[in-house]
Amino acid sequence: MSSEANRRRPAHTLPFEPRRRHVGTVSFLAPRAVESVPQASSETALRIGPIGRVIAGKYLLERELGVGSCGAVYRARQLALDKHIAVKVLHRSMSADPSFVERFHREARAASRLDHPSSIRVFDFGQEDDGLLYLVMEYIEGRDLHTIATQEGPLDGKRITVILMQVLAALAVAHDKGIVHRDLKPENILVTSGLSDEGEPIDLVKVCDFGIATINSADTESLRLTGSGLVVGTPEYMSPEQARGDELDGRSDLYAVGAVLYQLLTGRPPFVGETPVATAIMQVMEPLVPPSRVAPGIDPLLESICVRALAKDRNERAANAREMRAELRQVFASGSTLPPMPSVAPRSVPPETAKKKTVRAKPVARRPAPSTPPKALLAAIVAAALLALVGGVELIRAVRHRARLERAAAGAAAEMKLLMAAAGERPIVSQHGGPATGATTSP
Repeated sequence: MSSEANRRRPAHTLPFEPRRRHVGTVSFLAPRAVESVPQASSETALRIGPIGRVIAGKYLLERELGVGSCGAVYRARQLALDKHIAVKVLHRSMSADPSFVERFHREARAASRLDHPSSIRVFDFGQEDDGLLYLVMEYIEGRDLHTIATQEGPLDGKRITVILMQVLAALAVAHDKGIVHRDLKPENILVTSGLSDEGEPIDLVKVCDFGIATINSADTESLRLTGSGLVVGTPEYMSPEQARGDELDGRSDLYAVGAVLYQLLTGRPPFVGETPVATAIMQVMEPLVPPSRVAPGIDPLLESICVRALAKDRNERAANAREMRAELRQVFASGSTLPPMPSVAPRSVPPETAKKKTVRAKPVARRPAPSTPPKALLAAIVAAALLALVGGVELIRAVRHRARLERAAAGAAAEMKLLMAAAGERPIVSQHGGPATGATTSP
């Protein structure tokens, strides 16, 4: 586990980090209430297991790695084997809450069922006599994806595909076992350095924190912990069906992968509202702004995969994690990936490094974003169309009225001729060729 994992970060890490990070339990469709994870009152209260404590008589806590909304993670030493492991413990305030205790045990059971090179392995879990809950995992020397993207971004398109293909491989195994992660985000993706079979340096990925994972089974306990109307997760990466409180399957995690991909390409999540509820509603209702509109120059193949993964209707996404991974593999094999170009460069990149990257970067023709007509112009066009329609109607009415008058005049003239003929009178023709008004002559 990384020393940066699950640690709160200040707002100055923008632009990669969203303006607000809403982590916890959100219930906005159910009328009962909006629930949130209880927070400890101070930083001291967050340090649940004091350094030097021996957990379960065999795990010595040596150093705190990170603190999250539910607990803290420590680097520890397994005394019997003299090796480093990671120990996660819940806040003491949560240990007193039966629902959080059950959720913690569920995480341990779910994570212990996973056995994949790209998933964090869980070795042990339990509860101390004083109520302290702990989870023992493998220790990883690395950084989470959020930290990497903030410090080194923008990431190369090929590097993005390599990382996400490993994430999808881990999710595929979890989905095969009926486990949906439900809280996949950059902070829950650990990346460490390794070597490929050819001896080249590569990124090795570990997906962690199945703390709110759903086990898709008939288990009544699982159904009770994720009851109707309760929405759990991080709103910026939450699928529309998850935001609605619907039953979830693996395609919900694919939406989260799409949100992570969107953020890696553009420097921000696809939807960020002022509140957790606002963000969740945007996931359900707001249309997606294509990544290339935010950061021109993105590889169109990567963009198409991203847009498909973020479809509101889960049936329009990839059928499963392996299908989405195959799409990314095709992009990687084609060699067509272009480096993303966020609108604002990460602040953590030194000026010297940024300058070197600018020199090496290949020029990319930027396509101007399609312009949107101003609202005033649209209103003028609509008004003109309405006026033209009204004018056309009035013109038709005038033409019809004139035709009626002409028919009436013709009928009156014909009737006058008949009356004159009946009286034996002959009309006097004027010099202009018409009958003289009021003048007649007898035969």
